Amino acid sequence: TVGLSLLSYNTPPQIVPLNDFTQFLPASTEILFKNQTPLETGDPFTDIISWTFYFPILNLTFENKWAVVPAPADTYEFRVTAKDKLNNTAQAIYAIKASIAILGISINKFDASRPNVSLVVTISQTPLTQNFTWINLVSNTIYSTNTTSPPNTPNSTGDYTLFIYVTDSTGGSATLSKQILIDNSSMKFTLTDPINNSVHYVSKKINIKFNESIVEDYFTYHWDDNVNKSDSTNIYIPNIAGLHNLTIFCGDRAENYVIVHLSFFKHLTQSLLSPPFNNSIINPGTNISLIFSETPVLTYVHWNNNPINSTLYDTPTSSAQHTLNVTTISTLGIITTYTYQFIVRIVSSLFDVVEQQRLMNGTQIYFNFSQIPSSWKYRWDISNNASLIWFYDKKPLIPAGTGTHFLDIQVENNEGTSFNSRYSFFSDDTVPEIQTISPLTSLSPENAAIIRSGTSLKVTVTDSQCSITSTCLDNIKYSYNNQSNQTIDLTSINTSLPYNAILPTVIPAPILGEITNVTIYLYDSVG
Repeated sequence: TVGLSLLSYNTPPQIVPLNDFTQFLPASTEILFKNQTPLETGDPFTDIISWTFYFPILNLTFENKWAVVPAPADTYEFRVTAKDKLNNTAQAIYAIKASIAILGISINKFDASRPNVSLVVTISQTPLTQNFTWINLVSNTIYSTNTTSPPNTPNSTGDYTLFIYVTDSTGGSATLSKQILIDNSSMKFTLTDPINNSVHYVSKKINIKFNESIVEDYFTYHWDDNVNKSDSTNIYIPNIAGLHNLTIFCGDRAENYVIVHLSFFKHLTQSLLSPPFNNSIINPGTNISLIFSETPVLTYVHWNNNPINSTLYDTPTSSAQHTLNVTTISTLGIITTYTYQFIVRIVSSLFDVVEQQRLMNGTQIYFNFSQIPSSWKYRWDISNNASLIWFYDKKPLIPAGTGTHFLDIQVENNEGTSFNSRYSFFSDDTVPEIQTISPLTSLSPENAAIIRSGTSLKVTVTDSQCSITSTCLDNIKYSYNNQSNQTIDLTSINTSLPYNAILPTVIPAPILGEITNVTIYLYDSVG
């Protein structure tokens, strides 16, 4: 046998009011319910698929939203119908004791007002009795009382409490107490950065300060375009050349306003597309590039106050300080001139050698100059903390000592401005080495080998200051019996040292007697 237990879902929902219906409920109060037997979430608008609230005497229905207490004050029959997801329906009837309610007053959300302003109080119905009292919080005394209509705000400034008490004919009552600031002082402002009517080359932020905190609800400003904006923290001069007028409206909590009128003049601006920077040293022929805040109608370029209009590409080539004036005219006819200064250097360049080249010590370094200097000097191998002697107008020779050497050169123009350059070279003092000549067993003439003519010789060469043939060895020259030299080029051979070279010409037959002489020269890249 099998026993089954079935759970019945025919029970209607148990709805319970969250308001106390034994008490007076002010008009416009929301009437709330909860479901004591939720099916799922416990949310009355999820578990209950429909709510109906109904006041029969008023023929007033609320569908699927909370009902509110009606006006005027009276006792009302109130019917509720709720249906859950399984179509189980619950119904209930209640009595609602509605009372008078104060629905609002015409004071702004900042609880502040100017003096002697009409006060509007919204009440759910005509009260049976009413009392409006202003209390001065500083003196803790009653400023005024009125039992017939809402009085104006006090004439005197300061902090006040407005107390309202109303009753209805059913015995219900309502009260409201609100602290209100009465203020009639106009806002004041100070402006120190930038100064009014000032001239600007960039779009500058307007830092204006008020003697009271800015209320964003009562703050607007506009420039020439008359488009109102309200962001009080980001007011910038328009980035367009011309005269710009700024109007600011600013109010405090009590809506005391100040109107500010300011004017600023904005130039058409330009700036260098770096490099080069202003007041920098440039090479002859360097192009100058500019960027403008807006496209000029006309642009005039003058080098060194020459009245003839030029271009940014006509950079002077003589080594001296040069002045560049760039004048623009904007669409509004605003004329703006920027002045730049550059020093054109004397450029020194190596002649017949290149940077980091391997050279023999004592090799003279020659220079080309972009123009004849008034003087020049050099020094070798200066360290960061050393101050070696400069040599004037002499011959810089590669120093002795295998390794990298640094040559500093300083060139001076006719205005006494100097320009520095640094070059590096590798000094090679080491003689290359012929290690073996195979099949010779000795390089001494006294121990000449007996070798058959027609034999090829293999020469093994190296250089202790190098590891790759092409970077330091240049060629092999050889001859038999003092005949003309033959050459083997080693500069294109990119293999590790030592290197084995086969002499292309074989040993010839002896001319006289039985001796054949071979002479071999090995040259490195520095000679």
